[in-house]
Amino acid sequence: MDMQQSYPIEIAWVDSLGSADSFLIRPSPAWTYWEPKAETIHGISREPLIRAGLSVEQAAERLSDALGLENGVQRRA
Repeated sequence: MDMQQSYPIEIAWVDSLGSADSFLIRPSPAWTYWEPKAETIHGISREPLIRAGLSVEQAAERLSDALGLENGVQRRA
């Protein structure tokens, strides 16, 4: 596998209270590389990512919200 050309396809987490979230990430137009071996390992083909994934920006915003971040910095209480 070529780790320098790889990109995230899914984000998932469970917090200390047991709340969980996960979502697929739609490949950016510049992310053209696809590794069949990785697909075999994770079992997710490119089509569902394109169809149901969040944009990179939406994914970053959702993760930042879950972590309590604003522009990558912890929000003040």
